[in-house]
Amino acid sequence: MESVGGGQAGGRRERDGGDPLVRAAVENVTRQIASLSASEIVQLVLYPESLAAWASASRVDESQVANLFRRHRRYVRLRQILADRVGVPVSILGHLIDAAPAVPATKRPMGHADVLRAAGLDPDALRPPIDWRAPPYPAYRDGTNPLERLAVLNLAAGIASMPASRVIGYCLWPESLSAFATRSQRFTLGQLLSTLSGLRRADAIEGALARRLGVSRATLDRFIVATKRDPYAPLAETRAPMVAGVP
Repeated sequence: MESVGGGQAGGRRERDGGDPLVRAAVENVTRQIASLSASEIVQLVLYPESLAAWASASRVDESQVANLFRRHRRYVRLRQILADRVGVPVSILGHLIDAAPAVPATKRPMGHADVLRAAGLDPDALRPPIDWRAPPYPAYRDGTNPLERLAVLNLAAGIASMPASRVIGYCLWPESLSAFATRSQRFTLGQLLSTLSGLRRADAIEGALARRLGVSRATLDRFIVATKRDPYAPLAETRAPMVAGVP
């Protein structure tokens, strides 16, 4: 099952935004950002800092953060602290947490929009655009919440520094790595993660994953053997032109 060499002979390059799988991950998340969980959105906005690290530095109980996103309690003070950290009004963070995520496009029946149009319905007009200038906001997400937009920008800037498993997870979403491994009935999640880490390469797993992703084995191999970027380097590069461009 294991492959030998796995493309290492050609040397290790640094992963960048031009990698086909990196681009696919960004495109998939951008297209379906309204369907991601609120906690995942905030994780992306905070990246490379994690929610757990932020909670520890802010002396906030990590269980309270988890319960906040599960909507077990409102945690008014915690919402304000987190809103201050991500730089938005607390009402914007509140909408992200309280509004239900959208149904992923891949989970809708094929031809969904065409059927609605044939019935005289405009699928784009079922939910009017959200006016973010002042609350209250409607109880749905459409991908335009400022935090959703910040998440997409930060993902594009930092994805080349993320672990390979996280990048592939974004490519597969809404299917999870665990669900993909289970559906294969040929390998476990642990074996899949070992393959993506490059520690224990497996031909059968890489073949199945390449087919699922719609890429060649060579493309997947180059992705796996590439090294991650410094997580702070892409953020610095994206911010530098903004500073330099100030009149």
